[in-house]
This record gives sequence, structure tokens and C-alpha cells, in this order.
Amino acid sequence: YQALVRIYQPGIDPLSAHSNYVQMLAETGFPGLLLYLAFFGGTLLALGAAANRAPPGHWSAPAARLLQVSLVAYLAGGGFNSRHDFVLAYALAGAALAVAAASRRDP
Repeated sequence: YQALVRIYQPGIDPLSAHSNYVQMLAETGFPGLLLYLAFFGGTLLALGAAANRAPPGHWSAPAARLLQVSLVAYLAGGGFNSRHDFVLAYALAGAALAVAAASRRDP
């Protein structure tokens, strides 16, 4: 994006696209954008399943919901901010896998 923006808008400061989705599309094309969306969409679905299957009173259900809210906030903010390389979002996705695995076990 930054390399090509000057061609289409001369004189503009080559900053980011101010959208995770536009930035991913510009840098990786449609396949990269689809993989990005599939990664976080799959993580959200796994967290929802983990919250629903957790035994009653198990700590993993509220943890899964909190991680879901965190990732939704990241994805919503991504419409207005180019932070597709923000490490915390991927750390949250890793924590989501741990919570999903914990929800399968007995309390």
C-alpha cells in the first residue's frame, strides 16, 4: 500500500490505509484478506462453542465470552485503524485456543 499510494495520489504522505481490511487487501490481495477474516472468524466461532459446551460453573465459559468481546472490539476498531500486525490480537487468538481446550475438560 505504502509503495503504491504515491502513484495514485502524488504528494500524499505514505501512511497506512487506516483500515485493517483495506491494508490487508492491498498487501496480500483477496486470498490474504479472506485468510485473515477466516482466522479471526474461526476463532470467534470456537470461543462461542467453548462457552456453550463448558460445564456449568467452569471458569472457561466467562473467559471465552471475554475473549470474544476483546476480539470483536479489535475487529471493529480494525475498520478505522491499520493494526493488522498488532501482536496482542494474535496473543488473544492463542489464549482462545487454550480456553477452548480447557472447556472440553472436566472442572
